[in-house]
Formats: sequence, C-alpha cells, structure tokens
Amino acid sequence: MTNENDKRKEGSVWLGISIGFFIYLIMFIIVSQFPGMYRFIFLAPLVHICAIIFAFIRKYKFTGIGLLIFAGIALLLIAACYGLILSFR
Repeated sequence: MTNENDKRKEGSVWLGISIGFFIYLIMFIIVSQFPGMYRFIFLAPLVHICAIIFAFIRKYKFTGIGLLIFAGIALLLIAACYGLILSFR
C-alpha cells in the first residue's frame, strides 16, 4: 500500500513527455538561429538520453517512462522525415 506522497516522488509521465519535447524545441531554436550550428543537432538526442538516465537514477520512474515514450515518438518522426527526404531526392 503506497500513499500519495510516494507517488508524487516518482514523477509524472506527462512531465517526462514535456521535458523531452522542450529539449528538442530548444535545440531546434538554437540551431536555426545561429548559422553553422547545424553540426550540433545531434546534441538533442544526447541530452535526451542523459535526462532519461538522470530520471531513473533519481528514482523518478514515471518521468523516465515519459521521456522514453517521447524518445520513441521522436525516433519514429525523425525516421519518417528522413525517409521522405530520401524518397524525393
């Protein structure tokens, strides 16, 4: 039997999804505003992976699950866009 305080300490799935979304949004804004920064677009997935590891180390189980869910969504979206770009090449 767990009480409400234990569940709050484990985080939120929606918080994890939001954190993942803002990681990619901030990286997109930084890369699109500064010319020549396109080389650093790979930093967003690395920061995302670090956030997942950090969430699970700190015992924020549901936040880590939300980050993993968004990682899957981002992977599918990036693969689809990459496939579209290659098909019209």
